[in-house]
Amino acid sequence: ASILLILYFGIMHGHNGQTYGKRAMKTKVVMADGSAIDKSTAYKRAFWFLGPNYLCNIAQLSLMLVAGGPSPDPNSMNSAEIVGIAIVMIGAVYSFANAIAPLFDSQQRALHDRFCGTRVVLTQ
Repeated sequence: ASILLILYFGIMHGHNGQTYGKRAMKTKVVMADGSAIDKSTAYKRAFWFLGPNYLCNIAQLSLMLVAGGPSPDPNSMNSAEIVGIAIVMIGAVYSFANAIAPLFDSQQRALHDRFCGTRVVLTQ
């Protein structure tokens, strides 16, 4: 499912800068200079929008499987569980930072927009 979402956002933004939701909201993604977004930047933006959280979830699941599931004793965790929780926390911190980043940017860009040199603008 995660790869499909990255493909969806990459294809839609790479085509005309809009997903169906952006079309309904009359917004689109453009490069920071206002030019049209290219396909490679659209996929890069989709990855930075979705990828870190998916990678954290996959890493945590893998570590839990390697560890054989949760510890039977709730007062003691094995190292894989501790690393798994740390990875989830990193994903949560990234998500929070991505959500609040527009509050501190003059162009209201999230982290994935800053990383890719894009911004969201209103359309006519």
